[in-house]
Amino acid sequence: MDAKIEKILGQIKTLDQCSEEYKQACIDLNNAMTSAQRETLYQLIYNGPVWDGDILSKTARDDLFKLGLAGRAHVKGEQGYSVANYLGCAVLMAVNRIDNDKWSETSVREFKAKYPEVCKDIMNWMDNISSRGSIISKLKSQCNMSEKEAADLYRALAIACFV
Repeated sequence: MDAKIEKILGQIKTLDQCSEEYKQACIDLNNAMTSAQRETLYQLIYNGPVWDGDILSKTARDDLFKLGLAGRAHVKGEQGYSVANYLGCAVLMAVNRIDNDKWSETSVREFKAKYPEVCKDIMNWMDNISSRGSIISKLKSQCNMSEKEAADLYRALAIACFV
């Protein structure tokens, strides 16, 4: 394990989970991870539990196990699944909260004004508990957004609830 990552993990273990220092350590850990590790962690959080045959990177998954950010799970009588744990979620969410800052209440209102039909559809999809993936796909196609932009907007809209 990388010395920098070991140091950050050591800090995290000593900090109060509600403190700003803990959030910053989670951000630092996220930044120290490889892109494969971050993408695999994202997959485990938003699509988990994930069966081993569907995992993005077995090497990154194994790294997440070693870092203490993920583990194995037994799901509905079946073995062979991986899941993120609370620390893994905290590491990813600390960064996602920063990403969501770009979607302020003002920018969400501007989006609503520019794309009223899309917003109406999103509210209907959310009411019908449609899958996150289908909503992001609609945002990408109807608003000409990248996957990341659509995912960030979806999180901001879900948080803001179109206030």
